Amino acid sequence: MAIEGGRGVVLNRRTTVSVRTGPDQPAHRVVERWEQLMSETYIPLAVTPHATERFGGRIAATEFDGLLVTSVQAGAQTVRRTPRLIGAAEDRYILASIYLGGRGVMQQDGRTAHVEAGSMVFYDSARPYRWEIDEEFDKVVVQVPVSALDTAGAPLGTVPSAIALGPDHPASAVGAYFRGLARVQHNDSEVVAELARHGVGMMASALALAAGSIPRGPSAAELTRARVIAFMRRRFADADLTVDAVAHRFAISRRTLYRLFEGEESPARRLLRMRLEHACELLCDGRMRSIEEVAAAAGFAAERHFYRVFHAEFGMAPGEYRAGYRLCSGL
Repeated sequence: MAIEGGRGVVLNRRTTVSVRTGPDQPAHRVVERWEQLMSETYIPLAVTPHATERFGGRIAATEFDGLLVTSVQAGAQTVRRTPRLIGAAEDRYILASIYLGGRGVMQQDGRTAHVEAGSMVFYDSARPYRWEIDEEFDKVVVQVPVSALDTAGAPLGTVPSAIALGPDHPASAVGAYFRGLARVQHNDSEVVAELARHGVGMMASALALAAGSIPRGPSAAELTRARVIAFMRRRFADADLTVDAVAHRFAISRRTLYRLFEGEESPARRLLRMRLEHACELLCDGRMRSIEEVAAAAGFAAERHFYRVFHAEFGMAPGEYRAGYRLCSGL
């Protein structure tokens, strides 16, 4: 039932729902309920919690005409808007996530946004997107129909999706407005309705401000991938450098790191190849280092591991490789 607010704004719905695994709540039922809750609150989504045995989530939502404001806290999860779900949709929405705590990685339109407390990111329900959240989080999510934004004059030719807008960005003032609206949404219906009547216009203003932040040239994912490769080239000789260490260096999860290289050689394979190529150079430079020295200098923690991967790659032992090079070069 609709609840009347102030100055012609109608508060259509107010809800707060929580789920949590426990003795009387089997994990699979909680996971199913959470995906259902997310899809009913926002738009149809595919949701996969990372730790199903100890998962919990809470959504407090207030829906006005043309504006949905929610506060959501939950555990680590992957959220996907797939082509199949998009194909079944009748309406199109623009969403904004404003982080209060935790970190997340959002991907859409070939861009990757690393979002943390104090930052905001936009995304479009009409195109596939993916959220990768590897820790507990607290955020405000705002959802507005494109039809309402069209009326408000928002520039939707190119939506500034998957761009992390930090607290110093001009649009952060709009993020503060929505944080405040979410904070008081269940306290006083008249106050909330009065504040909410500006919500669609504020969202339109934020989109206009964010449009100037759309990167030109290579995508953020391409730039991050190039930085990762350059970092591995500088550090591959360090035996302590692992794929997990690389992910930590760039403040992303292992899963996100591998997605950066989808369709290409994996980061683990690239790191191994860098080490093997350097080992080959050392074996053939004429300085006759011991195999143990070559292994250590190329970034292998153990000589036995070096032998194993070298033989698997080249079909011969390191010593045989060096002997064959010397024979062919006449040394």
